[in-house]
Amino acid sequence: MTQEDSAAAATAARRRAQVRSEQVRTEYLHSPTTTIGSLAAGAALVGVMWNHVSHTVLIGWLVALCVHQVLRVHHYRSFLRAGAEGQRSERWGRLYLMAATTAGLIWGSAGVLMFVPDSLAHQTMLVLILFGIATVSAGSLTVSLIGVTVSNAEEALAARVAVPLNVV
Repeated sequence: MTQEDSAAAATAARRRAQVRSEQVRTEYLHSPTTTIGSLAAGAALVGVMWNHVSHTVLIGWLVALCVHQVLRVHHYRSFLRAGAEGQRSERWGRLYLMAATTAGLIWGSAGVLMFVPDSLAHQTMLVLILFGIATVSAGSLTVSLIGVTVSNAEEALAARVAVPLNVV
């Protein structure tokens, strides 16, 4: 490898790191909107299911969603406090991917926990809300890290949301 090839490889590596950093930054800057949307959809889902699913299940699920969103707000605020240099760390991308996976598991569990076998109307609402969450999330998840492609990040949430719907 020539010195020019080494310089070109180093430049390409720096550029990839800059792109990854900006993708992660974009995800974190959208966090307030996605947090509000997730909480609103969660409250709507619990409201729709209130008279048909155990209140203990609904409250427990909603508490899990709220705790997750509180952690996301904490990550968001920590990300902002990290400053430009600290925000370049790949740690932030990994945290965001873990949060997307956790959100997918929480939302996916709703497909099992809130399934009302004798009510087509409630099944329809459940499917609409879960597919809505999966669709919106797929459009907002663009994190791309080493070993993680955009489609993997989208699948971290969307696939886990949709899995219970295959059972329906």
